[in-house]
Formats: sequence, C-alpha cells, structure tokens
Amino acid sequence: MGIDIHVIVEAPDPDTSGEWWDAIAEVYWHRSTQLFGIIAGVRGGNALFEPRGLPSPCSWRVEDLQGEDLHSFTWLTRDELLQVRRVYREKGPEWYDTTDKLVHPGLARTIRLMGPDSRAVFGFDG
Repeated sequence: MGIDIHVIVEAPDPDTSGEWWDAIAEVYWHRSTQLFGIIAGVRGGNALFEPRGLPSPCSWRVEDLQGEDLHSFTWLTRDELLQVRRVYREKGPEWYDTTDKLVHPGLARTIRLMGPDSRAVFGFDG
C-alpha cells in the first residue's frame, strides 16, 4: 500500500510582512512510502526534520487541508526539501533495487516552484 502525498506551496504575502500566506501552487506527488518516511517519519522512516503539523499563519487552502481525509501534516522550506531530494537520490537505488538515477517528478516540480521564502505544506493520504 502506498501513500499519496498532497503538497501546497505557499509564499508570504509581501504586503503583510509574513502575517498572510498565499497558496501559489498545489502539487500532487505519486505514491512513495519512502518519501513519506523521510518527510513525516512514519512507516519505518526516519524524518530528516521533526514533523511540525500545519503552519500558522497559513493560506486558506492549507487551512482547508484539515477538512480533507489527510494526516501527518508538516511543512518544509526549500532548503530542507533539497536535503530530502539528496537523501532520496542517495538511498533510493537501494530501496528500489535499481542502478538508475531516481527522480521523483512531484518533488522536482515542487522545488522548481519554490522561492527562498516559500514553504511546502504536506498532507498524506493512505
């Protein structure tokens, strides 16, 4: 059984000094129990960063995640997500018994969408 990963990229509203956040993109990642473990520290994984729950303040779209059937909420900065990608690339071939270079399209797209002050908010389904 895999884990669907729901991601909302948020950026601070420049007019409010971080009091308001805007949802700038929503990215669906295909199932990955390994990334779930790296990000949320569950299903046998070791989270690289202590899970944080939902951020506050946050965008209205992130607030809406609470009403969906999701769990293990957390959020990461762009720099933290780059570290997640590094671990996924280093350990992935062992996890998937392959010699191929692993690229997770959702992870790559999320990193491309993020600026230095943005964050990615995660909810998991499954």
